[in-house]
Amino acid sequence: MSSGKNKSTLSLKELVQLVLRNWTALNLAIDQGMMGGSPARSSALVQKITDEIMDFLNSGGTDRQILADLLEDFMENEFNSILEDTSQNEVACELLKLPVILNSGKSEEMSSLLQKFCSSSKTQNFPLLKT
Repeated sequence: MSSGKNKSTLSLKELVQLVLRNWTALNLAIDQGMMGGSPARSSALVQKITDEIMDFLNSGGTDRQILADLLEDFMENEFNSILEDTSQNEVACELLKLPVILNSGKSEEMSSLLQKFCSSSKTQNFPLLKT
């Protein structure tokens, strides 16, 4: 990971961003310019969904379907993209694991998560976000 941060110092927001960077449907929408805007617009939209996910998780949200619906609505409304692969359900499951892993302090679970998401090549064109 290029940020140079120690695994144990990653914030929930940074972990959410790692999951989003590995979501193929979102990456395709960004790569294809499906929102009809500039890279700055892409970055703003990704920041928007990151903030919405953070609000959901920080408010104690645990319902996978609600989070999946939020992701699906975001893709439809902001990127004019219909998710036929139901990947929003998988992404929602991964996102819901983050606070649990972060709060558990289990370094092996965190290492496994980071290995899964940081080894991906899908993140090359993903907008960089402020943490």
